[in-house]
Amino acid sequence: MIMTMNHPSYKGKTPVIFWRALFLGLLTMALCSFVPFSIFAPVPLAMAALLFGRMVALTVGGISFVILLVMFNYLGLSMLVAGLFVLSAIYAAMITQVVLKGIPPVKGIVSSGAIIIVAMAALIGVSLLASDLSLREELMELVSAIITQFKQENQEMLSRGGDEVRNLLAMLNHPDQIVDEMLRWLPSAIFGTAYMVLWASFFMLLKNSAVWKRITPYQYSVRDLVSFRMPDFMIWPLIAALTLILAGEYLFGAVGVTIGGNLLYCLGLFFFFQGIGIYVDSLRYMGVYGVFRSILTAFTIVFAWKVLALMGVFDMWFNFRKWLVKKNSDSSSQD
Repeated sequence: MIMTMNHPSYKGKTPVIFWRALFLGLLTMALCSFVPFSIFAPVPLAMAALLFGRMVALTVGGISFVILLVMFNYLGLSMLVAGLFVLSAIYAAMITQVVLKGIPPVKGIVSSGAIIIVAMAALIGVSLLASDLSLREELMELVSAIITQFKQENQEMLSRGGDEVRNLLAMLNHPDQIVDEMLRWLPSAIFGTAYMVLWASFFMLLKNSAVWKRITPYQYSVRDLVSFRMPDFMIWPLIAALTLILAGEYLFGAVGVTIGGNLLYCLGLFFFFQGIGIYVDSLRYMGVYGVFRSILTAFTIVFAWKVLALMGVFDMWFNFRKWLVKKNSDSSSQD
């Protein structure tokens, strides 16, 4: 069901609605300016679409992008921010479509991620066909330009000396090694970025669903997202990935280890999502709610993400949730 500004709640409030929507667009712009927080940048634009309609969100998104270009020309803002904004708008459109179509969150994230990955692979392929340079040469030019700019902007810091600075300079003086590592992990980087942004954005959107659900109904909640569980047969690709990492060099050379590492990181991301769900259920089982639970979850994701991924893996054998079902059903009203 597609809602617009014609919703009865918005009668006679068009100017106010426009400024509210523009604020959400500018909030996306601000989040893109701080790269660590850019993973949540699609959320404000998605909320604008769900609250005021997709055309309004498209309009304020366009205005925000123009503001970004002006800031790039006159304030020296990095063009990376504009690129992140465009990507955030695409992610926001995908998330909005999932909600408007009433698709379950896990199914929507899996299908949307697949579309984004295929589109990115096609875009890379087309750009390479249109260029006389190989992918490695393209990356070498990009990395060299970034390193040159970094050295110019941080001359004082680099001149101080010390072990950390020397190690940093040793890395910056060998851009070819940086490019080789980028090429090695490019598949898992594209895969991981697509799904992590979709999951994190959808999680935050559902966490704030009380704001937009009165305008755009959606029958699913955060519980439906964090209850994600990998199919049992996916343990076999995980075993194959671990085998390639441990013995791939003897069987297929260095390429075997690279394939195994990329496969492990891709699978590990979904086991990480499964582990988050178990962790949230565990906190609920112990009666931890509200802001404190959100803070604990955030810190655990940042500092113990490997533990969460392992928790998701071991859940394939032990099914931790079966020990939490009774308590959760008793306390579901508190969620």
